[in-house]
Amino acid sequence: MAQTEAVAPHASLTYAPTQNFHIAAQAELRLDHGDSGEGVDAGVLGADPREGQLPGGFSDHDGVVPGAALIIAPGNQIQFLAGVGARWHVHEKHTWFARTRFSNSTHTGNGETEVDPEASFLELTTGWAFRPVSNDSLEILSRYSFLHEQRPTVDRSCVRSERAHVLALLPYARLPHGILLSGKLAYKDSIAYESFSTAEEVETGLSTILAIIRLGYQFYGKWDVSGEARALVLVGDLDDESKLGSLLEIGRSLGRHLRLGAGYNFSHFSDNELGDLRRDSHGFFFRMIGMY
Repeated sequence: MAQTEAVAPHASLTYAPTQNFHIAAQAELRLDHGDSGEGVDAGVLGADPREGQLPGGFSDHDGVVPGAALIIAPGNQIQFLAGVGARWHVHEKHTWFARTRFSNSTHTGNGETEVDPEASFLELTTGWAFRPVSNDSLEILSRYSFLHEQRPTVDRSCVRSERAHVLALLPYARLPHGILLSGKLAYKDSIAYESFSTAEEVETGLSTILAIIRLGYQFYGKWDVSGEARALVLVGDLDDESKLGSLLEIGRSLGRHLRLGAGYNFSHFSDNELGDLRRDSHGFFFRMIGMY
């Protein structure tokens, strides 16, 4: 049976010189050692064993995105994760915020001295929030993000990476009689790169528009039920596509800073513009939302 040893020191820091300015940072270093053991199936480590999947990878949710097995391969793996976030309350109605997240993973097999970059991620986000302190009937959040990601792959001779620019606008309104109205409009411009050991590089561009309208009703004070109508438009170098979908959810607020929800997503695409919008997130879900 395969065994895994892990060490993960963690550190965090918070700095708030005034009531209107707040900055927080955290970092973690994870050291993993995977032991091949006697019970590890090399076929499981090398290819997706499910019927109908493409060879050489582990497709995410039935064939949308190539990936790698969720298992620590034999050898040593080093992962470094860090994040910094800042918030400046400029005015009683206006808040500027920014954050950056970074992670990097490297791996060496048993008996190897060469260190190979296995995966990396970088996010740079800045935005503005309109949130009146005395009246929460209307709130507006806008943000811009730059993303760079290198996903792990089974075939180490091929390196897949993606860069993206993302713009998003998220309005939220509390209407009379417990009616909640919100939405999201996001635009994502991304370029995917595939580099091979033969020095050949393939570049593929994709522009995405995501539009969501959400209508909810609040009852018994802290409970709410809501439904969403969704639309996704994909315009790429290889193909164009459009999708429609819907979602139902029931939730409960726990105080002013936490909401728990559960529901069913009838659509076959994600609503996370910072992730892969083509990801198939169809089915039941549980959601936890933190609010500040």
